[in-house]
Amino acid sequence: MKVGIASGSYIFTAGFIHDASLEERDSKQHRFELLDAPLKYYEPFPQEFLIWFIERAGYYHKKYGLYGIHTWLRPGDLEKPDYWEEVKRVMKENNIVFTHYGAPLTFTYTSEDYFRANYMPTIERHMALAEEIGCEIYNIAGPNTTWNRFRAYTLSMDKRLRLCSEHLRLMAQAATSYKFKFTIENHADYRVKEILKIVEMSGCDNILMNFDTGNAAIVVEDPVEVVKLVAPYTICAHIKDIKIDAPTYYGGRFLCTPIGKGDIDFRKIFEILADKSPSPSDLTLNIEPHTLEGIEDEIVDESLRYLKEELGDFLQN
Repeated sequence: MKVGIASGSYIFTAGFIHDASLEERDSKQHRFELLDAPLKYYEPFPQEFLIWFIERAGYYHKKYGLYGIHTWLRPGDLEKPDYWEEVKRVMKENNIVFTHYGAPLTFTYTSEDYFRANYMPTIERHMALAEEIGCEIYNIAGPNTTWNRFRAYTLSMDKRLRLCSEHLRLMAQAATSYKFKFTIENHADYRVKEILKIVEMSGCDNILMNFDTGNAAIVVEDPVEVVKLVAPYTICAHIKDIKIDAPTYYGGRFLCTPIGKGDIDFRKIFEILADKSPSPSDLTLNIEPHTLEGIEDEIVDESLRYLKEELGDFLQN
């Protein structure tokens, strides 16, 4: 297994969650002082963030042998072809592989015809870009704030799963034109058995799994138990730790922590993946420790150090 990093580890830096003023953002350069790297806080433009993120991954490559990155891109990224030559150059300079291309959040409850006409043209453009920049995996995930099993919909669960399987089939069929592998992620939306049902109903045999350890816990699943179901299809994973405070007088809560500080048993999960995944030596474990703003570098460093020191017997890099 190889260790990578998902850009969700720097979700504030990327500008995806930040409503502070420019002055407040400029004052937060201290967040990078942990690292021996030039200090620069980028405004939340995805192009600038991606170059910064690759360079930061390059630092971790030197320190911990980091293999690659998983990041998601915005629709505007498709309009800047010259920029992607710069991305490839910076990737090469930092010895970093683009392991996962995070697709736009794609599932809806629309009809198959509507999805084909209104979503597939953009998805296919993203697939072409993923191929151009040498991504190993094209990963899709649902928009979990609106698309999840816990929302009270007028549609039955069976109807929702059927619609999603139709959309998944369109994407999986398009993916057969490219060299990358195609995965679906449990994105804190549906449970693993439900996602496997969507895959089965799609009728496609090229759909593999990006298993997220923390997302399983968030939909009230035991990650150790459900990884047994998906390990035969898992070619990559998001490594996220969760501290579960339940029950409490107010009900309970899930808190993201540095890897190793939560309640997820990573040794058992890695043992199952090492035994059951299609190609354990090629499996990329991308850390994604969502954390509080201002301490992202510290949490990433602590998480990578934990993997290297406590679970290094599973790792190649």
